[in-house]
Amino acid sequence: MYSIRMIFTLIIIFVPILIYLLAPKEKLLKIILYVIVIYLLIYKIAEYYYHLVIEKNNQYPVEFSAVSYFLISIAVLTRWKGLREFASFLATLGGFFYAVANIIAPESFLHNTRFYLEMARLNHTLLFIAGLITNTIYFNRGYKYPYVIGITLVIIHAFIAKDIFNYSDTSYVIYEVVLATFLNDINLDYLFIKIVYYPLIVIVYLLLVKLFINMNTEYYYIS
Repeated sequence: MYSIRMIFTLIIIFVPILIYLLAPKEKLLKIILYVIVIYLLIYKIAEYYYHLVIEKNNQYPVEFSAVSYFLISIAVLTRWKGLREFASFLATLGGFFYAVANIIAPESFLHNTRFYLEMARLNHTLLFIAGLITNTIYFNRGYKYPYVIGITLVIIHAFIAKDIFNYSDTSYVIYEVVLATFLNDINLDYLFIKIVYYPLIVIVYLLLVKLFINMNTEYYYIS
């Protein structure tokens, strides 16, 4: 466990520094980025095909990071500017929080088989790198609305998928956050949740967007 904690600590610290140092080498970063997003897109399509078609399992990409694999790949390959900003934001956050979770509680991931566990660690790391590189090369200070529209569509997508696949288990992070199910054990009044929790979630998200934009403007914007 200590080695996993150390690995992800080093990833969080040194990957952003390395990409920042490589920022002037835009062609090299683009090559790395395209290799990563093509790999992620192919791997994830194959993975969900296996789950849905071969295993007959109703797994579907609804989590923030699961969706961001496809968003970052499509955004980069199609050069879709508005999507590119939001996708890089979601990919960076998804990779970052996955790394933090592995530092704080790596044992919580041990319910997965060894293969899926190691592939998840690899893919989330690549997701983090892809998000950072996209920020470095393509960040545009003029776009702000994609972050609000993007997260809204991701949540709508998750709940449409929930209805289609009849998810009775809402243990996915996206459902726990939106439905506030993780607060059930605290026995908070629902009125409190509506008045305090949801506005707080919106404020935290907007603050993350603002922090993301400010950091990109100061450190990563190179064109």
